[in-house]
Order: sequence, then structure tokens, then C-alpha cells
Amino acid sequence: GLMLTAGMQPFDGPFHWLLGGIILYIVAYIIVFTVQYPTGEKLLHMVQAAPAAPAPAGAPAGPPPEMVVLLKRTQVTGMVLSVLLVIIIYLMAIKPSF
Repeated sequence: GLMLTAGMQPFDGPFHWLLGGIILYIVAYIIVFTVQYPTGEKLLHMVQAAPAAPAPAGAPAGPPPEMVVLLKRTQVTGMVLSVLLVIIIYLMAIKPSF
């Protein structure tokens, strides 16, 4: 609404950078609520359900394999979100014309 009242048309003219930033923001929002948030919830439940006592002798050391997969997913999507954030900041600060 604010863009329209200010006369900014992201689909026309020199404001294509704004449309790009908005699209990337929506993509980041979707990634957060479809990947990061559910993965974080699963990790939280796994940590809360973990036994407090040390593992018995002969048990493999380290976290369970399911947790390693979830941690890797969180790491990769976190990097993707960081790159999206840097691109959005670039678009909002530099306002390139293309």
C-alpha cells in the first residue's frame, strides 16, 4: 500500500530492484516457515527426548544419525537464507537499475 501511495510501481520504471527484493523476501519467508522452523522443532523434540545418562559402553559416540541430517539441513538452509539476506540488503541499499 505504501508503494502505491508514494507512486512507486515495482512492475514499471526504475523500481525493478524493489520487485526483486520483495520476491526474494517472500522466498526467504517460505523457506523459514517450510524448512527451518519445522526442522528446528524436530531438533528441539529430539534434544528434549534424549536420555540424561551417558550412553552405555559399546554404543556409537555422537548424536543419532537423524539428528545429524536435521543439523545439516538447518546449516544449509541457514546459509541460503544468509545469501538471500545479503542480496536483499544490496538491492535495498544500492537500488541498481536494470
